[in-house]
Amino acid sequence: MKLSTPLTCILSIISLTSGSASSSRSLRGYDQNLTGPFDVLRCTLEGKTNEDACSTAVAADGSPCSYCSISSNGNEAGLCVDPQVATQMMQQNDSVNCTNTELGNTGFDKEEFKCEIEAMNDAEKCAATTTVGEESCEFCSIDGPFGTQSFCFSPDHADKLKGVVGDKF
Repeated sequence: MKLSTPLTCILSIISLTSGSASSSRSLRGYDQNLTGPFDVLRCTLEGKTNEDACSTAVAADGSPCSYCSISSNGNEAGLCVDPQVATQMMQQNDSVNCTNTELGNTGFDKEEFKCEIEAMNDAEKCAATTTVGEESCEFCSIDGPFGTQSFCFSPDHADKLKGVVGDKF
Protein backbone atom coordinates (compact mmCIF):
# COMPACT_ATOMS: atom_id res chain seq x y z
CA MET A 1 0.00 0.00 0.00
CA LYS A 2 1.38 3.43 -0.90
CA LEU A 3 1.02 6.54 1.20
CA SER A 4 -1.48 8.94 -0.28
CA THR A 5 -0.11 11.75 -2.44
CA PRO A 6 -1.08 14.57 -0.01
CA LEU A 7 0.63 12.77 2.89
CA THR A 8 3.73 12.21 0.76
CA CYS A 9 3.80 15.90 -0.23
CA ILE A 10 3.47 17.03 3.38
CA LEU A 11 6.23 14.68 4.48
CA SER A 12 8.43 16.10 1.71
CA ILE A 13 7.77 19.65 2.90
CA ILE A 14 8.69 18.64 6.44
CA SER A 15 11.96 17.10 5.35
CA LEU A 16 12.84 20.29 3.46
CA THR A 17 11.98 22.52 6.42
CA SER A 18 13.81 20.47 9.02
CA GLY A 19 17.31 21.34 7.84
CA SER A 20 19.94 22.81 10.09
CA ALA A 21 18.87 24.72 13.17
CA SER A 22 20.55 27.86 11.90
CA SER A 23 18.48 27.99 8.73
CA SER A 24 15.08 27.14 10.21
CA ARG A 25 13.24 28.15 13.35
CA SER A 26 10.69 26.12 15.24
CA LEU A 27 7.35 27.65 16.15
CA ARG A 28 7.66 26.13 19.62
CA GLY A 29 8.47 28.88 22.08
CA TYR A 30 7.42 31.67 19.74
CA ASP A 31 4.11 33.47 19.77
CA GLN A 32 3.59 33.02 16.04
CA ASN A 33 0.36 34.28 14.61
CA LEU A 34 -0.07 32.09 11.55
CA THR A 35 -3.13 33.21 9.67
CA GLY A 36 -4.47 32.73 6.23
CA PRO A 37 -4.08 29.67 4.05
CA PHE A 38 -1.02 28.32 5.88
CA ASP A 39 -2.34 28.30 9.46
CA VAL A 40 -3.56 24.75 8.84
CA LEU A 41 0.13 23.74 8.67
CA ARG A 42 0.92 24.94 12.19
CA CYS A 43 0.55 21.43 13.68
CA THR A 44 2.71 19.93 10.97
CA LEU A 45 5.44 22.53 11.50
CA GLU A 46 5.40 22.08 15.29
CA GLY A 47 4.94 18.33 15.62
CA LYS A 48 6.37 17.10 12.31
CA THR A 49 6.53 13.30 12.44
CA ASN A 50 7.13 13.05 16.20
CA GLU A 51 4.14 11.77 18.18
CA ASP A 52 5.45 13.19 21.48
CA ALA A 53 6.01 16.65 19.97
CA CYS A 54 2.57 16.49 18.37
CA SER A 55 0.93 15.72 21.72
CA THR A 56 1.98 19.15 23.01
CA ALA A 57 1.38 21.11 19.80
CA VAL A 58 -1.76 23.18 19.27
CA ALA A 59 -3.56 24.21 16.11
CA ALA A 60 -4.07 27.85 15.12
CA ASP A 61 -7.46 27.86 16.89
CA GLY A 62 -5.92 26.56 20.14
CA SER A 63 -7.19 22.98 19.83
CA PRO A 64 -4.78 20.05 20.28
CA CYS A 65 -3.13 18.76 17.12
CA SER A 66 -3.82 15.26 15.83
CA TYR A 67 -1.19 12.63 15.20
CA CYS A 68 -2.14 10.48 12.21
CA SER A 69 -0.43 7.25 11.35
CA ILE A 70 -0.70 4.54 8.73
CA SER A 71 0.93 1.12 8.61
CA SER A 72 1.98 -0.82 5.56
CA ASN A 73 4.07 -3.99 5.32
CA GLY A 74 5.17 -3.65 8.93
CA ASN A 75 6.28 -0.03 8.52
CA GLU A 76 4.51 2.88 10.12
CA ALA A 77 4.50 6.52 9.03
CA GLY A 78 3.02 9.31 11.09
CA LEU A 79 2.37 13.02 10.77
CA CYS A 80 1.13 15.79 13.06
CA VAL A 81 -1.82 17.62 11.47
CA ASP A 82 -4.66 20.00 12.23
CA PRO A 83 -7.68 18.06 13.64
CA GLN A 84 -9.79 19.10 10.63
CA VAL A 85 -7.16 17.66 8.29
CA ALA A 86 -7.06 14.49 10.41
CA THR A 87 -10.78 13.98 9.94
CA GLN A 88 -10.40 14.39 6.18
CA MET A 89 -7.47 11.96 6.10
CA MET A 90 -9.50 9.30 7.93
CA GLN A 91 -12.41 9.83 5.54
CA GLN A 92 -10.07 9.36 2.56
CA ASN A 93 -8.37 6.22 3.84
CA ASP A 94 -9.74 3.75 6.42
CA SER A 95 -6.19 2.67 7.28
CA VAL A 96 -5.31 6.10 8.71
CA ASN A 97 -5.65 6.36 12.49
CA CYS A 98 -5.61 9.78 14.18
CA THR A 99 -5.74 11.14 17.72
CA ASN A 100 -7.80 14.13 18.92
CA THR A 101 -10.43 13.98 16.20
CA GLU A 102 -13.48 13.98 18.46
CA LEU A 103 -12.60 16.91 20.71
CA GLY A 104 -14.93 19.20 18.79
CA ASN A 105 -17.90 17.12 19.93
CA THR A 106 -17.11 17.00 23.66
CA GLY A 107 -18.61 20.34 24.63
CA PHE A 108 -15.13 21.55 25.65
CA ASP A 109 -15.10 25.34 25.75
CA LYS A 110 -11.51 26.42 25.10
CA GLU A 111 -12.37 30.00 26.11
CA GLU A 112 -12.84 28.72 29.66
CA PHE A 113 -9.19 27.61 29.61
CA LYS A 114 -7.72 30.72 27.99
CA CYS A 115 -5.09 31.23 30.74
CA GLU A 116 -3.97 27.61 30.62
CA ILE A 117 -3.82 27.43 26.81
CA GLU A 118 -2.19 30.79 26.11
CA ALA A 119 0.32 30.99 28.96
CA MET A 120 0.65 27.39 30.23
CA ASN A 121 3.82 27.54 32.38
CA ASP A 122 5.23 30.92 31.28
CA ALA A 123 5.08 33.41 34.17
CA GLU A 124 5.55 36.47 31.92
CA LYS A 125 2.80 35.42 29.50
CA CYS A 126 0.55 34.58 32.44
CA ALA A 127 0.99 38.07 33.91
CA ALA A 128 -0.07 39.59 30.58
CA THR A 129 -2.99 37.21 29.92
CA THR A 130 -6.59 37.75 30.99
CA THR A 131 -9.66 35.53 30.95
CA VAL A 132 -12.51 36.15 28.54
CA GLY A 133 -14.13 38.10 31.39
CA GLU A 134 -10.97 40.29 31.61
CA GLU A 135 -9.83 38.84 34.96
CA SER A 136 -6.06 38.53 35.42
CA CYS A 137 -4.69 35.00 35.18
CA GLU A 138 -2.85 33.59 38.20
CA PHE A 139 0.57 31.91 38.05
CA CYS A 140 0.51 29.10 40.62
CA SER A 141 2.95 26.50 41.89
CA ILE A 142 1.99 22.97 42.89
CA ASP A 143 4.18 20.63 44.96
CA GLY A 144 3.90 17.11 43.61
CA PRO A 145 5.76 13.86 43.10
CA PHE A 146 7.89 15.46 40.35
CA GLY A 147 8.84 18.50 42.38
CA THR A 148 7.31 21.95 42.24
CA GLN A 149 5.58 22.70 38.95
CA SER A 150 4.17 26.10 37.95
CA PHE A 151 1.18 26.77 35.71
CA CYS A 152 -1.06 29.60 34.67
CA PHE A 153 -4.72 29.31 35.73
CA SER A 154 -7.86 31.39 35.58
CA PRO A 155 -8.87 32.70 39.03
CA ASP A 156 -11.82 30.28 39.06
CA HIS A 157 -9.66 27.25 38.25
CA ALA A 158 -7.02 28.35 40.78
CA ASP A 159 -9.68 28.52 43.53
CA LYS A 160 -10.99 25.07 42.63
CA LEU A 161 -7.47 23.60 42.65
CA LYS A 162 -6.74 25.18 46.03
CA GLY A 163 -9.77 23.31 47.36
CA VAL A 164 -8.55 20.00 45.92
CA VAL A 165 -4.77 20.24 46.47
CA GLY A 166 -4.84 22.22 49.70
CA ASP A 167 -1.54 23.28 51.21
CA LYS A 168 0.50 21.86 48.30
CA PHE A 169 -0.85 24.67 46.07
